[in-house]
Amino acid sequence: MFAEEEEEERQQELKSLATELSPRQPICYESYSLCEFARDEKLDIFGVNMLKEILRFLEVPFGSRDRKKALVARLSNFLGGC
Repeated sequence: MFAEEEEEERQQELKSLATELSPRQPICYESYSLCEFARDEKLDIFGVNMLKEILRFLEVPFGSRDRKKALVARLSNFLGGC
């Protein structure tokens, strides 16, 4: 029970930090302008491996078994401030 509460608090803190630190300038990964892809809702053109690489690069937490839809949602949420 204590571990669940601790994990929930950790998730709340991460969400708060992500909001505080959300990008205000265009973000690029390799040659891709991620903000443009997010704005045009084209993040799903990336494969699962590429999405995981991008999320790792941006230090956005994700589950190792997350599927493409969940990865796109996490990335889109992070890029929402662009």
